[in-house]
Amino acid sequence: MEVLTEVRERDTETPIIMITAYGSVEVAVKALKAGASYYFSKPWDNEKLLIEVDQMIARTRLEHETSSSSAR
Repeated sequence: MEVLTEVRERDTETPIIMITAYGSVEVAVKALKAGASYYFSKPWDNEKLLIEVDQMIARTRLEHETSSSSAR
């Protein structure tokens, strides 16, 4: 959680996926409120993780394309 907080203070845009061995609903909510984009607890499903990473990449590309188009 400390790393998440520090990263968010420096960079508010980069997607962050939290993965933990000590997952609970309370910790997941806290991580998401602190700026995590997604939260997985062990054991996680690799397919779901890959889908989420793909979606984050697609969203980031779309945001960059949209902001580049607006700047013109």
